[in-house]
Amino acid sequence: MIQRREHNKAYNDFLQQSHSLRARVANILGVLEILDMEQHNIESKKMINILKKETQILDSSLKKSIKDSVQHHQYLQQGLETED
Repeated sequence: MIQRREHNKAYNDFLQQSHSLRARVANILGVLEILDMEQHNIESKKMINILKKETQILDSSLKKSIKDSVQHHQYLQQGLETED
């Protein structure tokens, strides 16, 4: 029972942290979209595109990490339920 509580607490902490990170990434992507609409010189456009691409990669990595963690949590929950 203690093991389940500890696991659930760690999982909930992870979800809160990942939600916070994804919110920040979404904010950055939003700002980059606004910047992309404005007139800039070629170098600024290149930097904005690089930032956009890297932020999208970060967002994809976070989504994959969250998905993998949720699946792992579900797997562990099934194992803990059979122990009870």
